[in-house]
Amino acid sequence: MAREPRGRGVPARRPGARRPGRAGAGRSLRNASASAADGTRVGQLIKGGGSGATQWEVSYTYALSKRTLTYAGFVQTRNDSNAPYNFNINPYTVTPGSNASGLVVGMVHFF
Repeated sequence: MAREPRGRGVPARRPGARRPGRAGAGRSLRNASASAADGTRVGQLIKGGGSGATQWEVSYTYALSKRTLTYAGFVQTRNDSNAPYNFNINPYTVTPGSNASGLVVGMVHFF
């Protein structure tokens, strides 16, 4: 088997080997630090069990003209027992485990 010619000063590397001057390259940050405790909150995200949510929407759109339409609908976020998620535009907070819901009504005109 013929060896490929290498440029001057370029050492052969085995696959997966670290490059000089890049200590720690390729290591995951998850393995380098401790994990956050359950219940830790970053913005609206919460770590731990029961912190998920499901959002769904039912809506109807009606074209008034070629460039104008109107729409109406109902949207709900169903939170798990430890999740306080809302729609991020509400000035109020949702208690963990409660559901956020609302009506959606609007009109759009395309210029």
